[in-house]
Amino acid sequence: MVKASIIMPVFNAVHYIDNAIESIINQSYKNFELIIVDDGATDGTGEKCRAIAKGEYIAFADHDDEYLEDYLQELIDLAEKDSLDMVKCGVLYEETYTHGHHCSKKEAFQKTTLTRDELVERYNALPISYFGVWNTIYRAETLKKYNIRFPENIRHGQEDYFFNTEIIPYIHKVGFSDRVLYRHYRRLSQSTSAKYFEDRIDAMILYCQKEYQVLKPLISRNNWPLEYAVLYSRKLTGIMSYCLSTDAKLPEETCGKALNKFRSACPYEERVSLALLVKVFQRSVKYGLILILAMFRQYPMMICLWKKRRKIHD
Repeated sequence: MVKASIIMPVFNAVHYIDNAIESIINQSYKNFELIIVDDGATDGTGEKCRAIAKGEYIAFADHDDEYLEDYLQELIDLAEKDSLDMVKCGVLYEETYTHGHHCSKKEAFQKTTLTRDELVERYNALPISYFGVWNTIYRAETLKKYNIRFPENIRHGQEDYFFNTEIIPYIHKVGFSDRVLYRHYRRLSQSTSAKYFEDRIDAMILYCQKEYQVLKPLISRNNWPLEYAVLYSRKLTGIMSYCLSTDAKLPEETCGKALNKFRSACPYEERVSLALLVKVFQRSVKYGLILILAMFRQYPMMICLWKKRRKIHD
């Protein structure tokens, strides 16, 4: 019986797909099938491939990324040991900029196993690599039983975020490997992440609404106001990061319009008291400032704060 099914969506991948496939073929763990999906197909090909996947575990791979040699072995071993619904590993980010500058950075997890409640408690502290599907194996039974699917109406980002949040109510335990086993390439001269798409803001709005829907029933009434405030501030920061890091024309004006669109579609729904603001500032001064400025729609000051912090960290 096939233990793992690896699904690789492919679209205009002629320059990179050989390395991606070779990294899978060279896995130390051999009991897997690779399903290559035509990501440009409109005839249901992708859905059919998911339906016929035979593995006990489902994994994903981008057509221009690479698995490190022990990716499957490590994640399946952890899943089997503790009966986990999903397991995630660290990511090596390889970024190449238009002017030729190259940067490598790692994002690793501490080795641990969390229950669903523990995961929800730490949700606002999860690194961005948590929300990737390509550094994760999922128990196929869980995905099929609860019909976890990628949203079909999202085209320029956030699909992985939806998927990883959608599954939270249905998992019992999630595991994290402390090893970095997935190499993710970002070629910013070509990547869609370097381009500005208006519908990406719409997707971010829909995703915020999804997070609210999923998380609120799982977080205690006493903890929800603080976690919601931090989550809301993170969404605002995410919009600024997207608008100001892409090729948007008139980026500050575009960012102000995007923030206003988000605030109109997702108005802050909890009472902001002095006691809550103190707690937010104790958690993060940045998020506390963002929240206060957003309440008064002081978008130029928010953008200035974001740019100042980005310059310091760069």
